[in-house]
Amino acid sequence: MKKYGFTKDLYIKLDDEELINVSEKFLLDVERNFTDFKEEYDKSFSNLQSYMNIANFIFEPEKLSKKSPLTIINAPWGTGKTFFIENFIKLFIDKKIKSDIFKKIIIIDAWKFSNSKDVPVEFAIELSNKIINMHISNESEKIKAIIKQRILDWIIPDSLTWKLNFFNFLSLEGKHTNKNLKENEKEEKKEIIESAWKKIQENSEPTIIFIDNLERLGSSSWDLLKAILKIQEFDNYLIVLPLNLNKFNNNKRVDNSEYPIEKYIDFNYYNLQQDYSNFFNKHIKENREFINKLNLIFNSEIDGEKLSIREVENSFKTHNLFRIKDEYEVLRTIKEYIWDPKEIFNNFLREDAKYFLDMERKKFNLFLEVVTKISARDRKGSFINISDIHLKNSNNIFLWETNQRYLYKPNFDYLNDYNNLLNEINFKKEENLNKIKDINNLLKSLNKTKIKYEVKRTELRNKISELEKQEKIESDKMEEYNPDKHNELQNTINLTNQKLEELELKIREFETEINSHNNDLVYLDENNSRMFDIDFKIAQLKDINNTDKLTKNQKEEILSVLDNHFGKTDDNIENNYKFDLSKISW
Repeated sequence: MKKYGFTKDLYIKLDDEELINVSEKFLLDVERNFTDFKEEYDKSFSNLQSYMNIANFIFEPEKLSKKSPLTIINAPWGTGKTFFIENFIKLFIDKKIKSDIFKKIIIIDAWKFSNSKDVPVEFAIELSNKIINMHISNESEKIKAIIKQRILDWIIPDSLTWKLNFFNFLSLEGKHTNKNLKENEKEEKKEIIESAWKKIQENSEPTIIFIDNLERLGSSSWDLLKAILKIQEFDNYLIVLPLNLNKFNNNKRVDNSEYPIEKYIDFNYYNLQQDYSNFFNKHIKENREFINKLNLIFNSEIDGEKLSIREVENSFKTHNLFRIKDEYEVLRTIKEYIWDPKEIFNNFLREDAKYFLDMERKKFNLFLEVVTKISARDRKGSFINISDIHLKNSNNIFLWETNQRYLYKPNFDYLNDYNNLLNEINFKKEENLNKIKDINNLLKSLNKTKIKYEVKRTELRNKISELEKQEKIESDKMEEYNPDKHNELQNTINLTNQKLEELELKIREFETEINSHNNDLVYLDENNSRMFDIDFKIAQLKDINNTDKLTKNQKEEILSVLDNHFGKTDDNIENNYKFDLSKISW
């Protein structure tokens, strides 16, 4: 819908039983706009006055023809427009809301003219009667009749004035003939008539005129609107039209040449809306998203109508909806028995189906990583020894096949079915950590012993070096050479070398054992790292499950809808993304 200017939202709330809050907001805003309109009019009048009343020129600026502004209160049928304006008037009369500007209020229900052969005429007669009773009730019946005729001539187009005589006869109960009416102005003092007419025109006490249900008159609503617009030529009125804007603009126009009604609005118009939030907040705790869904449902029009807050409240009580815990069951009951904006419900289902498939895809990919890591061979060519993953069981989400194809079952509860797997992985991790601890302790002891041997080896090497020096000295003695002493040194060197060789062998054995244990550590670290990674992926799965907004019943409902529309969904996850979710409906 094309909008002209700005709109203001007026929210009717359950706890605002007398509608005081929304009435005060409306009154303050129309007062401000009314004041702005009058100031702008006075400014325009001052600027254009010099061009008016010039001999040989007739210049009547369109801007100055509107002395009173017009606005609308827009809302679908059934949302309480009439209830609002009636309460507004009661609050005004009871002085629960006070205006610094407006002194009087007129309300006319246009729907009562729906069976009339001439809607504008009947409306003009009723309005003129109300204006006369409000401003010149003390004048004589003759004066009233004259003023009434002037009002009618002013409001109703000339082509219709011939019809007024008959209505005037009825309104004066046969006391005057048409001739009498024409002669009344001659009989009465002109100053009395002009004084009364001035009261009507100038309207010294600013007045709000509510004209309700204009759109319910069908094509006649456009004829009536033309008559209403003529009221703007009188001063100090605020004309408010509570109506269903869509319905009004869709009414068949006589020649399809009329502007949309928004074109005639002089300042922002008002959207009257039901605020169901307080009602839902009282009964639904900690589920903002569901409350938003309910608001969206009941703020949707069906054939131009909406349910009032009271109707929604009574319907929820009738069907005990606040006792039902499952969200989809509540929505299904609302759809079947209370209110069914079909596309809203279908959009809910489509959004949830997309969310469901996205979540399943995330879980699938994470679990596929878990399975792949578990099933991959390690550096020794072995699997991690976890039996669950090798069992070909139709109850599992994955069937491990020789061609490495994974079959996928949607809505599988990964964590519940694989808690044993998680426990076994944790057991393996703990077992590996204990082994690592034992090996590190053993390595510490081995390295300590190896260091002792290496010190001993250094001592033996130093001793051999010293013995070899002594042997050389003995060998170099020609005169004092002692064969026995030389042989003794040689034997000692040989014995020491033998001990050194034995020590070197032991050191090599220690190094081999240490290297072997270090390799075990690397293997265990890699193995543990893989299991830590698996554990991390499973922790991510837990997080996804914990944040999953869909209940088991909701998932089953979505799967049922998907099956109904696309056949069985027990297939590879990739196929889920070939679904055209725009086709599914509840």
